[in-house]
Amino acid sequence: MSPTAESDRVVALANVATEDTCTREQVVTARLQVAFELHLPRTNCHLPLTSMKLKLQIIRLLRFVLDREAFSSPKLVKFRRRLQLGELYRTDVVQYRVERTKDMGAKVGKNCRFFGLDIFSEPRLVDIGDNTIMSGKVVLLTHDGAIHSAAYNEIPDINGYYGRISIGRNCFIGFGSIIMPNVRIGDNCIVCPGSVVVHSFADNSVIRGNPAVVIAHRSAWIRMNEESPNTIIDPVYRFPTVIPEELILQRVAHLPFSEARRPVPAESRAS
Repeated sequence: MSPTAESDRVVALANVATEDTCTREQVVTARLQVAFELHLPRTNCHLPLTSMKLKLQIIRLLRFVLDREAFSSPKLVKFRRRLQLGELYRTDVVQYRVERTKDMGAKVGKNCRFFGLDIFSEPRLVDIGDNTIMSGKVVLLTHDGAIHSAAYNEIPDINGYYGRISIGRNCFIGFGSIIMPNVRIGDNCIVCPGSVVVHSFADNSVIRGNPAVVIAHRSAWIRMNEESPNTIIDPVYRFPTVIPEELILQRVAHLPFSEARRPVPAESRAS
């Protein structure tokens, strides 16, 4: 079928469903017929239809139908959003986590990337700035229920301890880090993997440990890593492009381990 004839067929089918006597259900039916018969020619899919998973095909089909009609029903608006998130989950899970966090009620800036993030409750107490990256298994705790267990006899009406969490712009939160309530992390900060952050930190801080403490200024930390042979700098594989493992092996597999630290003498530990 020629493009012109195909276009006329779309218009004809659509017009059938836009008569004053038609119901909303008929509109949807006609749109589905268009989508099925024309095999979604205008869905901007990045993969051939035959190579997609079935659920992704169905999601894109439904989005194609709903996006062609200005539905105002709250249920349909919510359903459309669920379809959008469903497609993201199957095509860009990093961006899916960002959008899911926004839907939970947290404030999230532009160009963020979340490789893993858990906010167990009170998401509206969370504020995350632009260009911030969350590594895997990061936890933001806006409450601490330990005070209830510790003080329920002394304070029978106690509920818990709550606090906001604010993470600035251009920050990196390392793998497995935990941010506790009532903490503000400034702009351009780096939280090293496994840190437990119980205090606030100023801009340009590099922090590490449990509890986390400042180990360097950001500029000094960058210079130190830039000079390290373990740091790969390659314009072809600029982050977030995945670098082949074989190339990583060529670059770093022959490098020595970091120098072993000497154990503290027993008498020094006792004192």
